[in-house]
Amino acid sequence: MKRLLSTLATIAILAVPGAAFANLANWTLQLSSPFAATAGKANTRNFNLSVSTSSVNASEVISVSVFQDTALLGTFSESDSSFGGSWSQAVSVPADGSYTFTAVASNNNGDPTKTVETTVNVDTSSPSAPTYLGKTRAGNNYEVRFTAPTTGDVVEVRLFSATTTSFTANSSNQVGSVAVAPGQTTSFTYNAPDAGTRYFAVQAFDAHGNGSTLSGDSVVVP
Repeated sequence: MKRLLSTLATIAILAVPGAAFANLANWTLQLSSPFAATAGKANTRNFNLSVSTSSVNASEVISVSVFQDTALLGTFSESDSSFGGSWSQAVSVPADGSYTFTAVASNNNGDPTKTVETTVNVDTSSPSAPTYLGKTRAGNNYEVRFTAPTTGDVVEVRLFSATTTSFTANSSNQVGSVAVAPGQTTSFTYNAPDAGTRYFAVQAFDAHGNGSTLSGDSVVVP
């Protein structure tokens, strides 16, 4: 089970050191990735970068070059009366790791060159499953105990419940989640809606949204 975080976020504008600032307010440059709002964490190696420019002067020609680390990914330009433009650049990285993306823009009016950058940390490896320690019941209340895996970036354990011994764990039967540290033993209390017997499964997630296999009362289908 994976999730992809998709919020677009604008990275702060950085001016080139030593440049003049006379016309700096005339135009803006933005570089965004789907993961910037979550500290650039991604559980996919394929994603899009969004680049946009805007200007108060319709006659300006704004040219933007986009780099992955030091390699040029593409060059875009805008020169019509829309006072700017926006572009999307597909990115595919070869392996897990940290990647820096940079947009460098200039115009035909001699304004300072502008540079923005963002870093995306790609991690597609799933954590180990949490250790399920069983449940206790008092009426309709269940206490489910488990130990989070020792994986360094595990942050959450989700709990699923059903009235059958084998079930598919998904959003329809998720009954809670617990923020955890690696190796932490903890419990979760669930108030069942009826007196029927409940069965549970637990699944760990890391900071990038990668989900582990499941463990629990019985065989479950991820």
